[in-house]
Amino acid sequence: MTVEDFGGLIAALDIPSRYGHFKNAKAVPYIVYTVIEKNAVYADGIVVYSEPWIELLLCTESRDTAAEAEIERMLTDAGIAFEVYDMAYDEKEGIHITSYSFQLEEE
Repeated sequence: MTVEDFGGLIAALDIPSRYGHFKNAKAVPYIVYTVIEKNAVYADGIVVYSEPWIELLLCTESRDTAAEAEIERMLTDAGIAFEVYDMAYDEKEGIHITSYSFQLEEE
């Protein structure tokens, strides 16, 4: 699945989402996701295959377990193994952030 394919998948959720960031301030809830790393396989000095690691941030007013469950169901249904590695409250922004990390296997 490409990053673009994933964008289409996540757009089907009932939560506004964007790759990278929103240009203007956005009311919660919203999702932002980005490629944080690419694992590459080299042969003869060139990349022959790479897989992107994605970080997805769910930003809400307070912890939203229903939204988390919706995201986790979508990832599971798409066959994407994921880790929830951070749940924190950003006092400066006044938002709760749940972070997901996963690798997309590009075909």
